[in-house]
Amino acid sequence: MIRSQQLAFNYPGGIGLVFTDIDLAQGGALVLRGNSGSGKSTFLALAAGLLTSSQGVIEIASQNPAQLNASQRDAWRGRAVGFL
Repeated sequence: MIRSQQLAFNYPGGIGLVFTDIDLAQGGALVLRGNSGSGKSTFLALAAGLLTSSQGVIEIASQNPAQLNASQRDAWRGRAVGFL
């Protein structure tokens, strides 16, 4: 399950990205596409807990990675998230 609501990320001194709300059931498919700089890699980093959103919330497998400390996020990422 992937769910995001009012998700946004601001790079320091740079652009701000606002993402479309997502509500994807377990086993569903999601395609990220767009021009360079449109936020595809940033969305993946937010979903994996590598970045923390400036606003809004993202949940992956019923977990909001921003609610975990760094070591908990690493362990959670190892169990629940994978991407190439």
